[in-house]
Amino acid sequence: MRKLLLFLLVFSVVGCGSPAVGPDLPTDQEPGEEPGEDPGEDPGEDPGEDPGEDPGEDPGEDPGEDPGQEPEPCARYQERIDGACSDVTPIGLESRELSFVRDGYELRGTLVLPVTEGSYLPPVFVLAHGSGPNDRDETASANLGYHYGQDIPTFRLLAEGLAKAGAAVFRFDKRTCFRENSDGRCPTSYRDYPGFLDDILVDDFVEDLRAAVRTVADLHELVDGKDITVIGHSEGANFVPQVADEPGVVAGVQLAGASLPIDQVAPEQLRAFADDLETYGERYAADVAALRARADEYELALSQIRAGTYPSDSFDGAPVRYWKNWMDRTDHLQEEFLAMSKPILLLNGDRDYNVVPSHLERFRSWGAAHATCKIVPNVTHSFVQLTSNASDIKELFSKRALDMIMVWHRSLSFSEGS
Repeated sequence: MRKLLLFLLVFSVVGCGSPAVGPDLPTDQEPGEEPGEDPGEDPGEDPGEDPGEDPGEDPGEDPGEDPGQEPEPCARYQERIDGACSDVTPIGLESRELSFVRDGYELRGTLVLPVTEGSYLPPVFVLAHGSGPNDRDETASANLGYHYGQDIPTFRLLAEGLAKAGAAVFRFDKRTCFRENSDGRCPTSYRDYPGFLDDILVDDFVEDLRAAVRTVADLHELVDGKDITVIGHSEGANFVPQVADEPGVVAGVQLAGASLPIDQVAPEQLRAFADDLETYGERYAADVAALRARADEYELALSQIRAGTYPSDSFDGAPVRYWKNWMDRTDHLQEEFLAMSKPILLLNGDRDYNVVPSHLERFRSWGAAHATCKIVPNVTHSFVQLTSNASDIKELFSKRALDMIMVWHRSLSFSEGS
């Protein structure tokens, strides 16, 4: 399955710390606590015989006895059936088209919702893409070092897995995704873009993500807009701390997100793959040499771009100003990560050449108490689960990684207004 992919660079990294409830996010209530019990079950207790008690103001009374009193909300990941709260058990999924407009351009996406028997407003995840012109499913057939032999819709698989566990998920087509560069998966032609494509910067992806968060926060009838978690993959992982101040955002997840500026990550990717390939012997000697030469080319060009001395307007298909903006966006990752006081989970596969596992250790070394860091065995950059000998695909999206996200997310507790 392993094939050499010299020019496929999807940049990212991972990080982290200890189990996480942020210091500004205290626990709200015990998971087993059931509000609204009926005191009528105790025949010896008559509220009307106590002159100091007003039955109409007793929060423990059965809400059915006071039509004007709303029942207390169920805990996270609980639905209300026949007046009682119980752990949510989705009976199906529902997908809805959802779009939003930012800077004069409509970005289209899909909101997937768990279908439940009872009354339920699910927590909601918003997904942020990796680098490149990704569609809403983040469809890819390869990562650095791997060719899968099929298109893998990473974000669709992730969204459906989270929804089956009781969460809502919003994913959308990236601003740079058009019919012409996505095999028709994105509906808009680049001819319809209301500006110059070369003017699109990494800043736009961050602002688009903010707009997506605000869009789902307003869906009061469908989701809990005060319980939003942003999941960023690869390039998008770096955006998670940068949008954590948005109203409604309570937590974040970084999937293979980098801990270094892009001009250090890009050459590192190629050299890490070359080092691994070299262990397979002389038959790959030419490929190893080509990878190392490519890494040197990246290192020189990106250093010149940073210094303002690069002798051209573009490098590797992207404008120089785009590369410079990407550097600016990744120059303060440690400060941004430590400033995010909300819980954050970082996952990295140990078969990832785009973002090698040492990035996780760097995040961990920063000592953020709000962060939880985990390596997922035999998992690639796109979170494809390989067999134990890494020779074949076991799962298109790692079930172990999905379970890690949900166990962590269900464990979080938040106070009102946090």
